[in-house]
Amino acid sequence: MIFTVTFKTPDCVQDSVTEVAIQETFNIENTDDREDKQNEIIRELKKFTEKWVRYGEYIIVEFDTEKGTCKVLGG
Repeated sequence: MIFTVTFKTPDCVQDSVTEVAIQETFNIENTDDREDKQNEIIRELKKFTEKWVRYGEYIIVEFDTEKGTCKVLGG
């Protein structure tokens, strides 16, 4: 069976990207350096996710129970 799901969560992508940036910069002691690096990571990840997530809030995925897969169809 194949079915699709559309997720609409306005802050989901932004929250996840921010969390990754915080985790990736946890060991940087200088606050200014840490914030600069976090902002750089956030910009890079937002640009990357825009290929699949329209307006930062919609994502459509397709589940295939026979193949045991899930793929992003777009946003």
